[in-house]
Amino acid sequence: MLFNTSLWLHIIGISLMAGVTVADFVLTRKFWSLYAHNPQEGILVRRITNRLPVLIIAGTALILLSGVGMMIATRGVFDTFLWFRIKMGVVLLVILNAIIFGRRQNAKLNKLLLQETPSLSGIRKNLNTFHITQLVFFAIIYLLSTFKFN
Repeated sequence: MLFNTSLWLHIIGISLMAGVTVADFVLTRKFWSLYAHNPQEGILVRRITNRLPVLIIAGTALILLSGVGMMIATRGVFDTFLWFRIKMGVVLLVILNAIIFGRRQNAKLNKLLLQETPSLSGIRKNLNTFHITQLVFFAIIYLLSTFKFN
């Protein structure tokens, strides 16, 4: 019972994280298109986007807690598999990329938007790179979790 419940919560957590990342990517692209024509509309979209990290944190907490639950239920048997070790490394990269790179770029954009005439040229590319990297990481996690290569 612990394993199945933990697995269910684990799938919800990773789907929440990946889904919110897709939503953030789409909303950020919408921000750029709106901001070019009507900065106030773009800033409104940005305010919505700024609330998404709460969902990312919830997804992260779910995958970590449910992952511990699955390890307890299986007595750590997954830890012996190469696919699992690679997956854990990629999950760590997702978390580190979000904390170190994504959060910094989002904070920088929010700070720039407070200025009268912000220069946003470099940050657009950085945020796009961040989102694409996160989505590639999530694709790798799903691939490893589905096929469980040995």
